[in-house]
This record gives sequence, C-alpha cells and structure tokens, in this order.
Amino acid sequence: MKKIFINLAIWIILFFLIIQIYPDSQNNSNERITENNNTGSESRKYFMGFNVNWQNDMSLYKEQFKEAAKYSDIIMSVYNPSWEKLKNPNNSFYKSSNIERIIFEQNLIKENDKKSLLAFNIFDSKNRDKLINLPSNYKQDSSLDTEIIFNNLIEEIIFFTQAYEPDYFAIGIEINLTYEKNPSIFRSYLNFYSDAFKEIKKINPNIKVFPIFQYEELLGIMSGSARHTPRWEMVNMFSKQIDVFAISSIPSRLSVTERDVPANYYNQLTNITTRPIIFTGIGFSGSTNRLEETPTISEQNRFMKTFFADIKNLNCEAVIWIQLNDFSDQDNGILHEYGLIDKNEKHKDAFKEWIKNLNNKKITKK
Repeated sequence: MKKIFINLAIWIILFFLIIQIYPDSQNNSNERITENNNTGSESRKYFMGFNVNWQNDMSLYKEQFKEAAKYSDIIMSVYNPSWEKLKNPNNSFYKSSNIERIIFEQNLIKENDKKSLLAFNIFDSKNRDKLINLPSNYKQDSSLDTEIIFNNLIEEIIFFTQAYEPDYFAIGIEINLTYEKNPSIFRSYLNFYSDAFKEIKKINPNIKVFPIFQYEELLGIMSGSARHTPRWEMVNMFSKQIDVFAISSIPSRLSVTERDVPANYYNQLTNITTRPIIFTGIGFSGSTNRLEETPTISEQNRFMKTFFADIKNLNCEAVIWIQLNDFSDQDNGILHEYGLIDKNEKHKDAFKEWIKNLNNKKITKK
C-alpha cells in the first residue's frame, strides 16, 4: 500500500511539472521558428532578406534593421544622394548625414555574416523625371546632363563603393518609370549609369551592379499608367553592363486576391534573360482590417506560398521582401501593410511561410 502511494505521489508531481512547462513552450513558440538554422526538408538556391525602410528615426531604424537581420541572409538598404559636394565643394562624404547609418549597417552585416544590397536612388518617387533632394540653391529642373551634378553623383557612387563595400549595388530604382515619364531624361541616366558601372568595377570587380526595374510597368499593366506592350528591350539598353536582372513587384496593387495573379506570373522571365534574377522589393499587402477591396492576411499568405513554389524554376539569386514590419507613412499617415509583422508586433500568417523557406538549406554556388 505504501509503495502504491509513493508511485501515485510521483505521478502527481510529474503531472504538475508538465503543466508548468507546457505553457512556457507555447508562449515561446515564436522564438523557435525565427532561427535561420537551415533545418528544412528542402533546399533553396537564393538568398532571402528584407528591405528596411528609413523613417527619419535612427533609433527606430536600428531596431528594425537588427530585427530584419534575424530573418535574413541578405539586407537591402536604400540611400538618396546627400549632395554634399553641391552644398559645399570642400565637404566630405565621410561627414555626411549618411555616415552614422552606413557604419551601423556595415558593422551589423559583417558581424552576422550577411550579404548586403545597396540601392542608390536618383529620381523622386513622385516625379520620376526629377532628381531627388537637390539642394534649394539648384534649379529643380537640373538634370544629369548638368556637369556638376553628374560629377557629384559619380563621386558619391565611388564613396559608397569604398565605404559600404556592398555585395550588390543597384544604381537607380524602378528606373523604367523614369523612361515612361521622360525618355530623354532616361537616356541621360543611361550615360550616367555606364560611367558609374565602370567606376564601381575599377574599385571592386566582384560587386554585382545593376538597375532595378518595376515589373508591372515592364509588362505594361501598371495601375495608373498607360497600357503598353512589354518593354523587354529595355534590358538591352544597358548593353553588357548589367550583372543581374532585378525587379520590384507588388501584384496586390493590381488585385486584392492572390487568385487573380496570373499563373506562372514570373516564369516568363526565363524567356527574357539568362542573367540571375533578384527580386528587390517583392510584396503583397496583408491587411488586418476586413475592409472591402483590401487584400487580407490570408491572401498575402497564399501569394507567398505560390511565389516560392513558382520561383523554383527560375535562376533566382535573391528574394527581398519589401518590408518586415508594417509602418505608417510620416507624410500622409497611410498604413503600409506589406510587412509580415503588423503594427501590434504580431506575426502574420505569411511570416511562418517565410521562416519555413528561410530554414531550407541554402545551396552555395561553387
């Protein structure tokens, strides 16, 4: 009888211990799935990462950059020209407003053995034929044909090449939108790009240099733009000075449901280029609000599953999701919900799908 009582007591103690442990394991489930441990059952040939949005808040930016690095092999950063030499010819780029950010990013990237993609923006996103952030003492209609502006940008490209040492360097973002707005300005950009390409390769021939195209505009189906036949010939305008074919693409701007995105939406790229493909800003909105004509979290998740299944047939080198965190635009208060983590810091359904693919073993090219 005494033996039975002792055994019963032991089982009761074990039962309560299990109850205590189980909730903790449930609460910490997010911690387990965030590790990039390459333990998935499949493999992948491409890097995965995020673009981190600059919001004029260094503390917030550093916090979000560190978080994005946890779920990435590669990090994308977008920089605008500082125009330091236009402000004062004696100024140094090493004393520009960008330098703190550059030092922080490079230290974190190297310490965590990540790849880096630096995207250098040239044109204003709201006026694609206007140079971005020109100093007030320069006419706003100044162009890349202006010698002092041309030379200043080349100097800044050289500075970024030496100071940032990126693995990938994009010169111009969604540059075909500038072509649609003003072909003459685009031709000036091509001349600038050619010189920038040469200067980068002089410093480090291993850096992969390229422009970024907007995919829906290339197809001629961009919302709010005039319809046209696909402009694949634009790739040839860069001659051989393009190391990878890079596109941004946000199909949710065309449709609120993943099912409306054409089958094999990206597979036609195999017929256009033999170059490796990089998705620099792939995205699909996932709203927490159940509003009509707004893509839902479920639609975002469905898009991501279809996307990763489709690109298995592509020569894909990197996939960069447009943003990890949802954020509100400081200028207009609009909430951008392309992130995989909502404004309340809750993981969306697509976050788990991202981690699932991230944990697939990365095959390194020899």
